[in-house]
Amino acid sequence: MPGTKTQDMADQIAEGCKRANVKWEDPEVQAAVKAACEETINFLRKNKRHYDANGAEQNGPWFPDMPPANTMRQAHARPDAVHHAIFENGLRHMFSELILNSKIDEKHWPNLEHAITFKTAAFHNELLRIYDAFPGEDIAVSLASLAKRFNYKSGGWRVRNKLFPVMADLGLWNIKRKGKTNEWEIRLGKVADIFHDMVFYPISVEFEAKMKGCAK
Repeated sequence: MPGTKTQDMADQIAEGCKRANVKWEDPEVQAAVKAACEETINFLRKNKRHYDANGAEQNGPWFPDMPPANTMRQAHARPDAVHHAIFENGLRHMFSELILNSKIDEKHWPNLEHAITFKTAAFHNELLRIYDAFPGEDIAVSLASLAKRFNYKSGGWRVRNKLFPVMADLGLWNIKRKGKTNEWEIRLGKVADIFHDMVFYPISVEFEAKMKGCAK
């Protein structure tokens, strides 16, 4: 008997995620990601251009120069601001490089907005903490748990249908379906892992150091 529309959609998404996982494990594709990260870290270090709210590259720094922090509140607040700016500008630049080099389909230009939201950044950091804190234990986040983080209270299928095809194709999430069920496992994607090592962490350290002062 033919499956239902919902089952067919789940099967289609599962196949797409499987293809994406295989793609991002390819050493040649990973080399392209690392090359894009090299371009991105140079872009961020120069700090002369940024992306506006519409995703267009503009003149002007992605993070403004600031005097050293002179209060504990300033010292505490600034790293979060730097991290978000790196996530937004860095990811957009890296993905732009990958799309222009035909490593990611150009259909994902408008989908980059899904990759750089506050919620996505928070979930990316959560996956990273799990990945780093429990190496080799293969811990995953469930679809039901993920849906709550994105405020989809009426069903995980909404986040599955909307975000899984995008995040898998971009390599931010490694997504696997348990058999033919509607249980899914979400882990840190290979592109997110490479981006953190090559861009996010080193640039964070460099720019946080520039803002440190004699906080009292």
